Amino acid sequence: MKNIFLQAAAGSGFGNLFYFLIVIAIMVVLFIVFRNLILWYYKIDVISKNIQEQTEIQRAILRKLESFNDAQKANP
Repeated sequence: MKNIFLQAAAGSGFGNLFYFLIVIAIMVVLFIVFRNLILWYYKIDVISKNIQEQTEIQRAILRKLESFNDAQKANP
C-alpha cells in the first residue's frame, strides 16, 4: 500500500497540479451543465418562480385583510 502513495508523490509537482486543476475545472463545468439540465427537465426553476409569485400574492391578501380588520376595529 505504501508503494501507491510513494509513486503518486514521485511525479512532477507542476504537471500533476496542472492536470488536477484541469480535472477539477472540467468536473465543475460538468456539474453546472448537468445541474441546469436536471433543473430544466423537472421545471424546478418554473416551480420556484411560481411559488415566489404565490407567496407575494398571499402577502398582499394578508395585508389587505389586516387593514380591513383594523378598519373594522376602529369603526365598531
